[in-house]
Amino acid sequence: MIPSLILWFTLLSIQSIQAPAPSLEEQAIESVIRQQLDAFTFNDDEEAYRFASKQVHQKFSQDQYAEMIRADYPQITKSLRASFEKIHLDDAAHAIARVQITGFNHKKVTAEYRMIREEEGWKVDGLAIIPVRASAAPDPPLLQEIQSVIRRQLDAFKKEDYKEAYRFTSTSFQKQFSKDRFETMIRARFPEMARAASTRIGRAFLDNARATVELDVTGLNARIIAVEYRMVFEEEGWKIDALTLLDPLRRF
Repeated sequence: MIPSLILWFTLLSIQSIQAPAPSLEEQAIESVIRQQLDAFTFNDDEEAYRFASKQVHQKFSQDQYAEMIRADYPQITKSLRASFEKIHLDDAAHAIARVQITGFNHKKVTAEYRMIREEEGWKVDGLAIIPVRASAAPDPPLLQEIQSVIRRQLDAFKKEDYKEAYRFTSTSFQKQFSKDRFETMIRARFPEMARAASTRIGRAFLDNARATVELDVTGLNARIIAVEYRMVFEEEGWKIDALTLLDPLRRF
């Protein structure tokens, strides 16, 4: 009897520490990304392009898309394996997936996929390589300079001056988003930022000409959201290259 009880408690303990199974939405998102990675690996540009969003199709032809991915993301076009670190659903139609990808050269990169749900299902709407974070925070003067850009953009949001807010975004960002689309995205997906009552700067990491800053934003509705800014240094100074809504309970 005692051995049976020990076995039962052992099985119960193993089950209790297992990670929760991914949701159906997370499984669907992972499937799309894996299928696109496989398509790129086997040089099936047509199939890879099929998993891109309508917005991507409007900006890039199939050949342009494949050429861009091969030039900018060699680990993605020839991958050995992919490990999903986190999938965060912003809402019913938008999600962010972080994936560690190992290329044929055995070099690992962390990719952030911006996903959007369309009529046919989840599609890849954007892609960025996340820089390796340095162990130390930026020097105080440099951090103040980066924070100043973020706060000036938030001030522009408060004044509903989206033309001014758009000015603080990077060249790469502006190639992906027009000013009108930028305004629509902020109003729809980041309403707390459009009307922020208060902000608190969190952790900051510097990697040469790139930086990552975490920010807690309290909206006028008293709701608090956690946001990650990815910054890039350009000729005119620091610019906002990407913006991600984080899980407030467990940040990436």
